[in-house]
Amino acid sequence: MKRLVICRGIYCNQDKRADKNFQYLKPMLDAINAEDVKVKVEIATCLNMCGAGPNLAIYPDNIKCNHVDSDKLDEIVRDYLTE
Repeated sequence: MKRLVICRGIYCNQDKRADKNFQYLKPMLDAINAEDVKVKVEIATCLNMCGAGPNLAIYPDNIKCNHVDSDKLDEIVRDYLTE
């Protein structure tokens, strides 16, 4: 199972950017997890990459993603979260 950690710290969530990213991502994760949980979502208050936000991390692969927006989320799902 992978863990997707979304930063909702003060810088990553300026103008509710991280919240909007999560809302965009949720239907895709629901589809991925339809039959059984393959990706667990967690929220962090800071991933210590504030200047590059919004940020998220994927474990156990130790992948860090910066400047996350809807286009980047599409790439992340395609490249890292689907088989």
